[in-house]
Amino acid sequence: MGWNNAIPCVVREAEPGDLEDIRELHHSLCRFECNQGYDRQLDPDWSFSTAAEEYFRKRIAGGDGVALAVVAEDATVGYLLGRIDPSDSGPVGRLESVYVQPTCRRQGFGTQLLARFIEWASQRQLGKLTVSAAPGNAAAIGLYRQMGFRDATLILKRPG
Repeated sequence: MGWNNAIPCVVREAEPGDLEDIRELHHSLCRFECNQGYDRQLDPDWSFSTAAEEYFRKRIAGGDGVALAVVAEDATVGYLLGRIDPSDSGPVGRLESVYVQPTCRRQGFGTQLLARFIEWASQRQLGKLTVSAAPGNAAAIGLYRQMGFRDATLILKRPG
């Protein structure tokens, strides 16, 4: 079932009660990236590990990171995780992962998540923001570029 703009959605900071939904969405993101061939070494089941639970809880708690949720009709349909990274030129905001359920895409939820992340970073006076994307993920790259991200570094990997 698809959503439409007539259905109200809320982009908000994630709460402890969102943990299981974020784990499920992250699992879907990892499966998607594996199936598309973006990163076949990803372990989608990591999303349900103790380490993942600690990671997600840390982002939800805030501090040096952020977790955002998109909620539509009492269902969590997307999420974003980000953090603050140290660098030689000052702290940098890193968008770690973002995912919106396929049936809910092209509705502006990803744009809203990114706008909130940029706002979060601005409130923390983070001058630079970074995100990594698979070269074949044209939809994500297009969204990041639309939101002001520019190509910076190309990292090539040789399977081995």
